[in-house]
Amino acid sequence: MAAMLSAFAVSTYFVPLLLLTGGVQMMAGAVVFVTGNVLLQDSLPAARGVVMALSSTAAAFGAAIGAAAAGLVLTIWGYAVIFPTLGMLLLVSLVCLWLSNRAARVPDPVLTR
Repeated sequence: MAAMLSAFAVSTYFVPLLLLTGGVQMMAGAVVFVTGNVLLQDSLPAARGVVMALSSTAAAFGAAIGAAAAGLVLTIWGYAVIFPTLGMLLLVSLVCLWLSNRAARVPDPVLTR
């Protein structure tokens, strides 16, 4: 009886919270997807099709390779290692993004006249 009551208490508290956070994540994902595509198209207007094709290809390969690599780390070392590993990869990705953004911030001579 106590197990049923605790399961009911957990489900009445966590299920709405899970639905709320899932909804927020879906909306944020949609905003990031649309904003990313707009920024990519504006980055190289002369070759929008090529930029979008490369972006889609990189996303597909990244998802496949990331899932395989995470599965391999999970299989070899277990759950205790997977989240710190993904956290380190996130930091490496942010540093790469920052460095590429820094290189892209060179002033455009046309706009500075």
